[in-house]
Amino acid sequence: MKIPQRLNAWAGALLCASFTLFPAQALNAQSVSFEMDLSGANATPISPLIYGLNDWSRDSATASINFTLERQGGNRMSGYNWENNASNAGSDYIHHSDNLLVNTLPSAQQSLPGAAVKLSVDHARGAGRPSLVTLQLAGYVAADKNGTVTEAQKAPSSRWKQVVVNKGSAYTLTPSTSDAYVYLDEQVNFLIQTYGTASEGGVFAYSLDNEPALWSHTHPRIHPNKAGVAEIIERGAEAAAMVKRLDLDALVFGPALWGWGAYQNFSDAPDWSSFSGSYDWFISAYLAGMKARSDSAGRRLLDVLDIHYYPEAAAVTGQDSGGNDVYTRVTDSSSNNEALTQERLQAPRSLWDPTHTEQSWVSTWITRGPLRLFSRVFPSIDTHYPDTKLAITEYDYGGHQNYSGGLAQADVLGIYGKYGVYAACFWGNVEGYIIPAFKLYRDYDGQGATFGNIAFPVSNPAPESYSSYLSTDAERGSIHLVLINKTGTASSISVGQSGGRLAFEKAKVYGFDSANGASLRQYDDVQDMGLGGFSYTLPACSALHFVIEQPALGSEELRVERSQVAGKLCLLFKGRSGHRYQLQHSSDLAEWTDIGEELTGSGLVTYSEQAMPANEQPGFWRYKKLSGVE
Repeated sequence: MKIPQRLNAWAGALLCASFTLFPAQALNAQSVSFEMDLSGANATPISPLIYGLNDWSRDSATASINFTLERQGGNRMSGYNWENNASNAGSDYIHHSDNLLVNTLPSAQQSLPGAAVKLSVDHARGAGRPSLVTLQLAGYVAADKNGTVTEAQKAPSSRWKQVVVNKGSAYTLTPSTSDAYVYLDEQVNFLIQTYGTASEGGVFAYSLDNEPALWSHTHPRIHPNKAGVAEIIERGAEAAAMVKRLDLDALVFGPALWGWGAYQNFSDAPDWSSFSGSYDWFISAYLAGMKARSDSAGRRLLDVLDIHYYPEAAAVTGQDSGGNDVYTRVTDSSSNNEALTQERLQAPRSLWDPTHTEQSWVSTWITRGPLRLFSRVFPSIDTHYPDTKLAITEYDYGGHQNYSGGLAQADVLGIYGKYGVYAACFWGNVEGYIIPAFKLYRDYDGQGATFGNIAFPVSNPAPESYSSYLSTDAERGSIHLVLINKTGTASSISVGQSGGRLAFEKAKVYGFDSANGASLRQYDDVQDMGLGGFSYTLPACSALHFVIEQPALGSEELRVERSQVAGKLCLLFKGRSGHRYQLQHSSDLAEWTDIGEELTGSGLVTYSEQAMPANEQPGFWRYKKLSGVE
């Protein structure tokens, strides 16, 4: 729609073309309707850190998705020795100690202190991304790069160095590798001396190791016995206090829990019974423990509760030789089984939806119904350690080469923004449909354009069939709507507004679908864009990003136009974000009458319909500023 000729901010004459209002109810009654609430009453910020990655490949594929946070984590980092860059694979690969983390470097550089961490931090800094670095809390790290560590050589032995959190003496940037210890605070000091503090552009955050509830399984040569609840709280608090002592602005993430077993009772921790009478699950006990130690220390020690989430949802994909059902988890990326595909499409709902029960051991034996992960985690935070943020630093919904993997990934990124997750890092190969799913939010036009930074509510008539995510970017003056069609048929949709009236002018559309494969493409622009809504057809099995542009108005500019509706005027106004205004009308410029309620500016163009004065003369209109800092 072409916006008509502009009039003055308070106009005494009215000479303009008409426009067509296009409310949702005026559209095809058979279409699926989405209602956007752009009033701002329920707007929430979207953290830019939810589009993160565990980037071990550091190649063109990962660079292409324009990710925002680089985590160096995983099982390898639990046994990493920063002094010589030796690390141990644990049960992932025959308990092998080697140079894997630095084998891309020239041999002369592979033993330089901190080289493995510097690979990640340098890579992140080169792209302007913050770094999340893992600290070692399991007690020991690899002493050498001499291959498999046998059961007889488990720690303590010459194959390991003991980790000490606080050295208690002067730091050095060239630590001795001939003693029996590795000092954690010396590693943090090394990174500060190399890059500066977090506020100076250094390491942004530190993680309190990786999946500690699994140490006895993943790293039995380091920590053969199950970790206890008290142990992980004490070790985490000591390391966190050390980080805050050296770099108060660096954030601390912890404890990087592997999944539901860890969430519930720290994987049947030997001392869980000492806590289970007071806490509903381990997450609450951990938060309370870290809060108590923070209070004693006089400063916050845990900034971000860090969990990992690999869906346990599964589908029957066949029968074994005995005729028993064979289940496959949705995290599988090798099968195109249709039942698995459909289960994967629904799996993101377990994060939030009280009406969805996935097919998994978690829903059967732990939650006994819908998982509603966020409805469990956020109340624990509010009760036991308020203002702690939530991160999901490992996750993967599988199906990388299947359209369902792309739709699930796009769905999850929308969910993280909508529900206030602070940081998230995908774990897995950046390939297939994972690439366009990220680009849908991070590079939809091939020029680096991104989804907005403020989330708004948008109704979803059928969560099993569709997902919908809405944001604005007041700086660019754009509105962003992501719609996901999980069904196998094209869907006629209508989009309207409720609770707010932002002015629309045109919309471009980007996305991907099953018919066109794993690449982001531009679709037909929205035709017949109305002032406050539009209609479109979503392709089958698709994820589309509507970039809705507004009329071109300057800051605090008012445009008055004649509506096509008889006896009505339309006022377009672009208020400054956070400033308050009152619409006023005058017939003589001497006396002004307040019209309607106050308006809080958002940096976006709003419209309102006003009745033509009885004398059919439009008179004069203005938005009087009531408050706002220049």
